[in-house]
Amino acid sequence: MTRRMLLGFLLATALFAAVGAFAQEAPAAKGQVETVMVPGPSLEGNLLGTPTERSVSVYLPPGYQQATGATFPVVYLLHSLTGNTYSWLPHTIMGRNIPALADRLIAAGTIQPMILVMPDASTRYGACLYANSPVCGNWEDFVTTDLVGYIDHHYRTVADSRGRALAGVDAGGTGALVLAMKHPDVFGSAYAVSPLNAALVDPANGALYSPEAFAMLAPDRALGLDPTSYMGKAQLAMAAVASPDVESVPYFVDLPYELVNGQLELQPAAWDAWVARTPLHMIESHRSQLLSLHALGIDVGTGEITDTVRDARALHDALTQAGVPHQFTVYAGDVTNMLQDRMSSAVLPFLSDALEGGAGPAVGSR
Repeated sequence: MTRRMLLGFLLATALFAAVGAFAQEAPAAKGQVETVMVPGPSLEGNLLGTPTERSVSVYLPPGYQQATGATFPVVYLLHSLTGNTYSWLPHTIMGRNIPALADRLIAAGTIQPMILVMPDASTRYGACLYANSPVCGNWEDFVTTDLVGYIDHHYRTVADSRGRALAGVDAGGTGALVLAMKHPDVFGSAYAVSPLNAALVDPANGALYSPEAFAMLAPDRALGLDPTSYMGKAQLAMAAVASPDVESVPYFVDLPYELVNGQLELQPAAWDAWVARTPLHMIESHRSQLLSLHALGIDVGTGEITDTVRDARALHDALTQAGVPHQFTVYAGDVTNMLQDRMSSAVLPFLSDALEGGAGPAVGSR
């Protein structure tokens, strides 16, 4: 090889290497996030006075605007007890940015292009487990009817259960589980991250529902103060769903422990209603619906409160005994520091594999 040929070869090699490095470092194509206000007739008449028109963030994947004849699967993301729609968007404290994460996963071919829908379900009691309640409003109906109907009408979706999935964290994880088992005709797949109140296995030794936990908040309730702590919201949210009492002012709920003549006493009827409302105790009556799901995933971090870890393991055991196929993972950490990683490595890839990809004529109007 002559010196000139060798020099040309080296220059070509360097050029190809530079082009390859640029391609690797080039940023992923960006999707688009829209914020829309979705009417919620299902929420009308709620006793907390929660607005019925809800803010919803909608992520449209790269290429959505150009692919005018295509439809896209949809994942509905349900936030935590104390979160809102912005819990999924760029977050300087938690380091979360689910739209940017979806951009990277789509560019890498890890997930298929999909629409992500992030509703705001916040109330004075936090997200009320995405269940129907005269106190918080009928959130089950809002998600399964109002929200799904709006999204299918306004966007180009795969508009059946094969193209819809639910994912949620904390109270949203419980919501994802219950909504999927009750409405497999609407949502074909679900993934729950650290679901709240999944089983209520050993509340006496837990952080949220022990007698001591209720006693701690009893003085505030005696004064009619709105809950500000996670514990207070968790107690009232569960009561609003499982043991509402529209005559009981100012909270409109019955609690499992109440002050009676200065003493904290167990209220068995309320407690039994709480236990019956957990996903664990719904498995037997909803086994056929669970078996009809395309995919079901659950995970929990070892750093979560003891209630959540115990309940998730009990739920996994019960699903296994019932013969319900599902994926169960225990990971190091908790949703405070690991949610972005769980969404990247587990939740979105798992649901993408289960969802039917978009094809054919557009269903929605855009």
